[in-house]
Amino acid sequence: MKKSIVSTVFVLALTACAGRNAMNPDQRFNEMADRIMKQQQVPLYQAAWNAYLRSSQVSQSNAQHEAYLRALDQIQKGELSCDQVNWSILTRQNFWALKPHLSASACYQEKGKLALAQQHDAAVEFILNGILRSGDGEDVNSAYEVASLGDADDLIEFMGLRVIDSYGEFHAARQGLYYVVVAEDLETGQQKEIYLNNQRFIHAVVGAQYPFLGTFDGWNTKVLPELAEYGKYMKVPLGDAAFADGKTDEGFKHYMAAIAEGSHRARVRLAVQCLRKNLPQLSNDQCVQILVEAVEAQYVPAIILLAFAYESGFGVEKDVALSRELLASIGNRKPPGYSEFAMYKYWGDESIGKKNDAVANAYLSKSEAMGFPEAKLVALLLRMGKSPKDWETHLTELKKLGEDGKEVAAYLVGEFLYETNQKGTEEFNESEVWFKKAAEKGHPASFNVLGRAAQRGEYRAVNIQDANYYFTEAAIRFNPNSMLSLGYHAENGRGVVKDYAQAFNWYAMCHAQGNEICSHNLGRLFHYGFGVKVDYAIAFKLYMESAEKNYPKAFNGLGILYRDGEGVEKNIGKAIEYFQKAADRNDVYANYNLGVLFLLGRDVPRDLDKAKKYLLNAEGHPFVDVRLRELASIISVAEPEQSK
Repeated sequence: MKKSIVSTVFVLALTACAGRNAMNPDQRFNEMADRIMKQQQVPLYQAAWNAYLRSSQVSQSNAQHEAYLRALDQIQKGELSCDQVNWSILTRQNFWALKPHLSASACYQEKGKLALAQQHDAAVEFILNGILRSGDGEDVNSAYEVASLGDADDLIEFMGLRVIDSYGEFHAARQGLYYVVVAEDLETGQQKEIYLNNQRFIHAVVGAQYPFLGTFDGWNTKVLPELAEYGKYMKVPLGDAAFADGKTDEGFKHYMAAIAEGSHRARVRLAVQCLRKNLPQLSNDQCVQILVEAVEAQYVPAIILLAFAYESGFGVEKDVALSRELLASIGNRKPPGYSEFAMYKYWGDESIGKKNDAVANAYLSKSEAMGFPEAKLVALLLRMGKSPKDWETHLTELKKLGEDGKEVAAYLVGEFLYETNQKGTEEFNESEVWFKKAAEKGHPASFNVLGRAAQRGEYRAVNIQDANYYFTEAAIRFNPNSMLSLGYHAENGRGVVKDYAQAFNWYAMCHAQGNEICSHNLGRLFHYGFGVKVDYAIAFKLYMESAEKNYPKAFNGLGILYRDGEGVEKNIGKAIEYFQKAADRNDVYANYNLGVLFLLGRDVPRDLDKAKKYLLNAEGHPFVDVRLRELASIISVAEPEQSK
């Protein structure tokens, strides 16, 4: 991933914003913690969580956790009795960690101090219920929100699951980093991936404004290298990033370090790179052996990849019977149809090098017949095609999937009703119900549509505060369109205090995902010095990135820079060329700029006919009427002169 030209400036803005709203944070949090433990006017979970993140506890969490572990070790060795521990201080300093409260409760119960034990039980219940209500852990958009990774592991233990593997996983151009635990249900034996999100906590630890740390690869370049020593969780995403950047030797090193610590995920990731021939230092037999050790641990993703390799002959001698045997060995570790859907994705993946649509579709059909929800949705969408009539025919099936919890299906129902019906109709208003159903599962695009509807007053009266709430929920799930809207609202003070620094943050984050409008808007901030120091060179580069994706306003921005010689050598020919490209795309400001050039004869021969044409196409520009009157005045003077 190339390093952004504005990364240095961004880091300065990021740290400048981090200290806001920090008045008496420790006092506020301690007051809430007391109310939680004493069960008196118990605060809302989100309010207490936010107060905790603003407190000094966060930056001291690692040291305080070590203090708890030392006390526990002394108790276990008999060097200290449990009632000699100052649990009041130790649990307050580790308030959001479950284990210290449980240790305190056990000690107080043993000593007959039941009232004190109940206070810590209340804290555990408050924290645990709050985490479980923060999501469902099924994917990144509905991940459980936790503090430290140790707290995440405690949560898994409370859920009655056995950890098989854990790893970090990047999302959204490395702007998001999630913690994934592969765990086994001790009752059913089923393996599941549980997504956990501690990004707010890490932002608080490093003193960065949430959620901007990942912009310009901040996780990969600032956080993970410092934390990689803490285990395989950090090493796996570092390996992923290195291979994505073509740094195969570095990626190999990170994966092997994670494998040495028992990472099954690293084995699968390394085997894929190996089978793709990205690691010439390893033979096919070595690739398979790397995978086999994860298969022996009954790690389902490894079993499926090895089954695909044997069925396709990918890096190994083809053996369909062995492939079937491997898939059958998964048994009840995954829901019916899961393995078949995974095979469908492998056979349909061009990057693997063995793409076969016929085999892929056969697996998809089998998975659908077995009732696997993702397969049912994909198969239905393939049958529906793009025609509104086809969608209407299958809408009942799509609604059923949405009602059964598939948020993508709920979103698509909402989108169909929204796009195919007039505002104010019953069907149009029904779309809101479906968008909200998808949003309950954390679906980013649904939050964005709800924000846009509130902004436009499509379901009820315009409400910019509601719009900003929905846009924020989408943006923290890395939806670029919502980042753009929040940046625009911050820049123009829509529903919030006008704040160029915040506009910069959202535009920068959105630009990092490749959104051409955000690239232009960020360039405009540098061009005119809105919230940042004027830098024409950076403005030029950002405009150019946006123009490469044919955004009209970016062409106009380039035209202005070339016209005025800002950041580039003045070149009126290039200025006109870029203005024309924007004008051809109906940009009002470019038409105005061309009209003024020819009206005034600025660096070009005066041409009143061209001036009139462009100014008439600039309707909506705040000064176009003034220029048209000026043009009319010049023409009225010129006509008598011509008649003489």
